[in-house]
Amino acid sequence: MKSLLKSFFFLTLFMISSGLFPGCSESEPDSGTNPPINRTITVSINEPATGISFSQPDVIRFNGSAKYDDTNSSLAPETLVWTSNIDGIIGVGNTYRRSGLSTGSHTITLTATGSAGEIGNAIIELANNRIGNGITVIIDSPPSGTSLKSHDLLEFTGRAFDRDNNPITNRLDFQWSSNFDQILGNGSRIVPGDFTTGLHTITLIATARDGSGLEVAGRADIELSVENDNSGDISMAILQPQSGFQLRLGEEITFVGEATENNSRIMGSDLVWTSSMHDDPIGLGETCIVNNMLPGIHRVTMKATTSSGKKSVTSIIVNVIE
Repeated sequence: MKSLLKSFFFLTLFMISSGLFPGCSESEPDSGTNPPINRTITVSINEPATGISFSQPDVIRFNGSAKYDDTNSSLAPETLVWTSNIDGIIGVGNTYRRSGLSTGSHTITLTATGSAGEIGNAIIELANNRIGNGITVIIDSPPSGTSLKSHDLLEFTGRAFDRDNNPITNRLDFQWSSNFDQILGNGSRIVPGDFTTGLHTITLIATARDGSGLEVAGRADIELSVENDNSGDISMAILQPQSGFQLRLGEEITFVGEATENNSRIMGSDLVWTSSMHDDPIGLGETCIVNNMLPGIHRVTMKATTSSGKKSVTSIIVNVIE
């Protein structure tokens, strides 16, 4: 009997040490994930050719691509970012057009980022020269090729310099426009809304005086892609004033609008009024009264948000004169 127990003891010990006994084996924890594959990316800049020179208002076409070497599959356009060593981010996507870079020699880099963080890039050199009247106009944001929904508000910023390289600072000397939606506002920074669906050319024109006192102008252009917001259930209208209304600086103006979804009114803080020339909203609700509008041409937008999160906008132009 003792011999049998002794044999059983040694057998059990053997099974435990060998990992054969259920519940007693030790193993490395399973992370449940595979280690990432280190894939390489090839990036190409097709246009423009490296080494070209252009002048300030020339519209340049930028085109590039990126692909994984192992599958030859292309990366999504939104993963492609174009930068200048002088101006920072200047474009996004495979293809876009723009002018309005700083004068000087630029190193342009196209960087593509893969799904696991892989990076690839390509580089070209460009030179940007001043135009004859000396005006330099630069669009800082958004990058050319930016996409947005038609209900979005978007910040535009730019700079301009006269022939003596002095910055232009008067907001009325800056005018932004769209080939679809016409005037967007005055100022080196504006936040307009209510963009028509489609591919826009956004233009910034800046004016200054030359050496003889004559007014001269420069311009810069970028592209902007606007997608439909799919908010067809929202009905909106600005009832007062009519687009193009003009008032003097310091005068009071009353905005009246209405918005409904399936015959249900959208009211209060779900109805927001903004001006392209003001940093903050100018009012809430169906009626708002404003007496501090800045001088210049304003794109005034009424934006509605439903209880389900749908958004829609409509806008008018208001001109405030000094």
